[in-house]
Amino acid sequence: MSLEVIETYYKDKIKAENPDYRIHGWESKEAHLSRLSVLYNEVKLKGKSLLDVGCGVGSLYRFLKERKTKISYVGVDILEEMVQLARFRYPEALFMQQNLFEDNPFPDSSFDIVYASGIFNLDLGNNESFIQDAIALFARLATHQVVFNLLSIESENKEAGYFYADPQSIPHLLRKSGIRYKNYKLVQNYLKNDFTVIIQLEPKEEKYLKYESSESNRKKEFDKHQKRKKR
Repeated sequence: MSLEVIETYYKDKIKAENPDYRIHGWESKEAHLSRLSVLYNEVKLKGKSLLDVGCGVGSLYRFLKERKTKISYVGVDILEEMVQLARFRYPEALFMQQNLFEDNPFPDSSFDIVYASGIFNLDLGNNESFIQDAIALFARLATHQVVFNLLSIESENKEAGYFYADPQSIPHLLRKSGIRYKNYKLVQNYLKNDFTVIIQLEPKEEKYLKYESSESNRKKEFDKHQKRKKR
């Protein structure tokens, strides 16, 4: 993953006065909410734990909070500016600045659900292998479902600098990732240029420990990451 590409794309968008959809690089508020609604409508969230990869400024947390969804939420993002704004807006939630793909702090099976919206959109030059590796990591961290969206190759208005995936390539990506799963579902037709993949994982035999986002744990994680940055 090219951090430079990501930082260049988002640096002028991360402003407190900008609406969430603009900060995240989406085309409109309606489109942004449509993507989040797929998760809300297609996956049972109540009482579950969820890791939001590429959480940005906390849009999913806000979306679920407004709908009074009882869920144990943790958000991670590679960009410190995103995380700072998310923490400012929602101090009660746990947001972590973390490159999950280079330094994963979570044990396997820490969450019921791992979700990612928009993290595969930019053309990084190695998107297919990046997606395969991400699916493998997400499946290690989740016990129930892995959910993510992609820009569709069927989009009528493709732009340079973005990666567009073929929905028919998903079985190949899943095979290459090497994960064990029961089935998967493609959700389409909510936007012309987007689709969502919902992977139902095989049950894991071992008893797992969820990563609880309690107040004490939030403080512990925040302090730990502050110490890391001072080294």
